Amino acid sequence: MIRKTIALLLCCLVLLAVPVHASECAHEYVERREEPGCENSGLLWQECILCGHKTGYTLLAPVGHSFADWYVTTAPTCTREGVQVRDCTVCGARETASVPPSGHAYGAEVKHPTCTAGGYTRFNCQFCTSYYIADYTQPLGHSYNIILLREPTDTARGQVRFTCTRCSESHVTYYTFRDIDSDAYYFTPVLWALDAGITSGLDDTHFGPAALCSRAQVVTFLWRSAGKPEPVSAWNPFLDVPKGSFCEKAVLWAYETGITTGTDATHFSPNASCNRAEVVTFLHRFRGCPEPEEGTGFPDVPAGSFCHKAVLWAAQEGITLGMDDGTFRPTLSCNRAQIVTFLYRDNMNP
Repeated sequence: MIRKTIALLLCCLVLLAVPVHASECAHEYVERREEPGCENSGLLWQECILCGHKTGYTLLAPVGHSFADWYVTTAPTCTREGVQVRDCTVCGARETASVPPSGHAYGAEVKHPTCTAGGYTRFNCQFCTSYYIADYTQPLGHSYNIILLREPTDTARGQVRFTCTRCSESHVTYYTFRDIDSDAYYFTPVLWALDAGITSGLDDTHFGPAALCSRAQVVTFLWRSAGKPEPVSAWNPFLDVPKGSFCEKAVLWAYETGITTGTDATHFSPNASCNRAEVVTFLHRFRGCPEPEEGTGFPDVPAGSFCHKAVLWAAQEGITLGMDDGTFRPTLSCNRAQIVTFLYRDNMNP
């Protein structure tokens, strides 16, 4: 009896193990799914709990990464890229990107000009050794205070001491001019011009303060005060400035730099006397034609005249004070005392 019962149970188990064909199953479906990943697709389907039949497959799109914030692993420099990364909080995948160079951050270090050395601005990068230099300025030149030590006599030379008010450079210069008064307005300018090599006088004992200046002399004085720059070209458009003459280089330099255009296309008129308007215009052009401030100027220099801006600029810079009656007298011929005084005042206000 026991054996028969066991055999019956085994038969039932065998029958239960034999799958029922889908067409014969009264399906009871439930939803199954495989979740999508950051980059991998997922799957959704229906599955019968009785026979395991599957149907209704639906593809689920990847959900994409969920990245945390970027963080820098290699810092950029002024000129090189850096590296930054971010990690997915779900799968740990890492994304890498470059960080643009930071670029230079320049700070200005100003080197002010001195009497003998030009100035400039040095721009130094705050993060590396890179730098560049710009904004060059010319040397200031000495600003001398001139003290008379001794006037010339029949047996001894005059003696003056030059002391720079900026750098304290000091030296003594000797002179032999007997026709300059130590109380005259032009006394210091004449000695400055002598010391600077701008003029040597008419002879050893005469400067000739009242002698009229020719156009050639004025341009030569200006050329010497500029340091005797060499003309760029040897071409000479002026028929009345012979090769080898004392004013040739000065005139060519003045022509090239636009200080003078001559009295016509082929003549400079070197021996013609130079009037006050021309002298101031030469100086104004030499300084690059700076624009003067608004002002009325002198009553005898009307607005629109060729020298109006030059005269107004010169008055504002203290280069000319005009005449005692408040006029400028632009057509008055300029004497040697006046021209060296103009040059001296211009040099003191570069």
